[in-house]
Amino acid sequence: MHSISLQKKLNDKETLVALVFFSLVFFFNPLVGILTSTLFILKHKGQSEKMQYGLYAFIAIYFGLINTTKVPESDLLVYKGYFDQASLLSLEEFMALFNQELFFYFFTFMLNKIFFGNFKLYLIFTTFISYFLVFISIHKFWKIENKSIILFSVFIFACYSSFFFATGHLIRQILAESIFLYFFIERIVNNKNRWFLIPLAAFIHSSSLILFLICFIPKLKEKISLKKITVLIIICVCFFVFGSIIISILDSYTRGINWLNYPFKMYYSMGLMEDSWYDGKGVDGIRLNYLIFYLFPILIAYSVKDKNSLIFSFLNFCILYIGILEVFVASGFTFMQLRMAYYLPIFIPFVWAVFFLNKKIFYTIELRRIGMVILLIYFIFNFLNSFSSKSMIFATNGELVFNSVFSYFLN
Repeated sequence: MHSISLQKKLNDKETLVALVFFSLVFFFNPLVGILTSTLFILKHKGQSEKMQYGLYAFIAIYFGLINTTKVPESDLLVYKGYFDQASLLSLEEFMALFNQELFFYFFTFMLNKIFFGNFKLYLIFTTFISYFLVFISIHKFWKIENKSIILFSVFIFACYSSFFFATGHLIRQILAESIFLYFFIERIVNNKNRWFLIPLAAFIHSSSLILFLICFIPKLKEKISLKKITVLIIICVCFFVFGSIIISILDSYTRGINWLNYPFKMYYSMGLMEDSWYDGKGVDGIRLNYLIFYLFPILIAYSVKDKNSLIFSFLNFCILYIGILEVFVASGFTFMQLRMAYYLPIFIPFVWAVFFLNKKIFYTIELRRIGMVILLIYFIFNFLNSFSSKSMIFATNGELVFNSVFSYFLN
């Protein structure tokens, strides 16, 4: 017993030394810090979880640093306006002006004071929270699996460009999305309902309530039977037929309460700007995206997995959610398809990990690792290609590779 305790102390000391060392490396060059700490974790099989959490923090901070180099435009310019106004107003004045999704604006005001009006620190913090919550959710879910599955899932998500670009564009929605994922993981893995996270996410971005409603569907962990499919089809048909009527009724009853009416107000305003929501992809472009990156691995995994697996919670949720996107399109709410499709990225690290855990396809560890490396290379290439082709202006690739943490605050 004494020897086990001593070994734990030695491991904890080694972890602390490693974290300090890699933190220094990260400060001088974030990318090198991330790569070297990843190699360290892979090499040291008995390494403490604290080192893995340190890696997740490094990646999340690095993406926050990259976001600080983005030239403010579109939604980011609006968020900068909110943040700057918090420097000029009292809390009462600020909340009277922004009285819709209350928690987000309250936190924006408080962060303005904590960071002394430094918008770069605000961007780093919001990006960090978004990524870190997803990373620790991935870790909690795949904890019993091989370490390579956890790291694969983390890096697949880190290299998924749709989420990254949204962290500097749709800040509220991405924060609500990451909060929901943490809630969902705690619910299905640890059987804990962190109820306070529901209003927290909803008052950051009200559309996240749809996600919470889906996760409370009974027996989500089981394969979808014919009976369940029939019930879901009936629900979708009802939404298709009565959706607009229900929204109109709720809108009329909540008009006297600004923060409660906000989702319905936004629904109508987005409808007026429908054509501006699509950046060349269109409805079919989004469909192709979730057909390739979501439905393909899900259907393969669904055909071989045993019943009552936690995996089905994600597979079923993703299938149901894509079904909702299609109902939006069928109902004529095509603008909702694009906006709500931004919630899909959180499923990427789970559905592809399940795909590679399929022993009927990847019957050896070596074959699985080759497949994971090939897909990861594709995601990295796609991320870099998307990064260079986006109309958004960031620092040059060379600066993002070689800059120290300090350099991001000088420019």
